Amino acid sequence: MATKEKIKPEKKVKKEVPSKTVEQVIVRSKYLRISPSKLRRVANIIRGKNVDVAMALLKNIPHKGAEILLKVLKSGIANAVKNHKLDAQGLIVSQLLISEAPRFKRFRARARGRVNHIIKRNSHVFIGLEMEGSN
Repeated sequence: MATKEKIKPEKKVKKEVPSKTVEQVIVRSKYLRISPSKLRRVANIIRGKNVDVAMALLKNIPHKGAEILLKVLKSGIANAVKNHKLDAQGLIVSQLLISEAPRFKRFRARARGRVNHIIKRNSHVFIGLEMEGSN
């Protein structure tokens, strides 16, 4: 009788994946207590701008939404510099998405036992920052 040789399966060689450069830094702030329409009014101004220009605009816009977006933008710049080792001067606001968060529902008592509903809208903010030449 012939002896059977055990055939060992070939080991799969792991291919080295080249290290990816960070294309985009995404910052999000959720459940903000401001209406999405009020935030979008300010967001449309800074979308696509350099972060330095965007910060200068936000500091000079007299809206509550500008203060909120400025705070989120500063956080994003700090994350890009510290965590992803990007240069703060070359960043642009590539994406800026304002979406609606769950609403607070309240009511106000009215005459004759009736009720008026009060809906307090909340927002989510997503900001994408990327280097200027990486489009």
